[in-house]
Amino acid sequence: MIYEVKVSFVTIDEKSGNEKVCKERYIVGNALRFSHAENAAELEVVAKEVDVTDIKRSRLKEILNKRTSGDEYIWIAEVQDTFTNDEGEEQEINYKVAFYSKTIESAMAYIKEYLRQGYDMELISLKKSNFVDVI
Repeated sequence: MIYEVKVSFVTIDEKSGNEKVCKERYIVGNALRFSHAENAAELEVVAKEVDVTDIKRSRLKEILNKRTSGDEYIWIAEVQDTFTNDEGEEQEINYKVAFYSKTIESAMAYIKEYLRQGYDMELISLKKSNFVDVI
């Protein structure tokens, strides 16, 4: 199961030296339970006190690749797949996938290659997410 976790923690602002509250969002892949997702997010953040403020099951079907460099963003693509059911009728299913890419151009190229695997798959939307990382 894939989860989305929001955390907050206090850090020191390098410019002013004052404490500030940071909020980050993570995708946790392959967690068995909410508690496993919570633990994974707490271990990911390097701070003394981490407060998990929200956990929910993600609508993501799959995480397609791994980060290869620190300057890649997490992109979310909504895909529509058309297939024929047992009665011979065409049906459409929409789902979301996440993947890493540096630019919109490379993200489009990556998702177009992914869409080639299916008989009748179509890209519905593509957006850069504000997730920090996939755990």
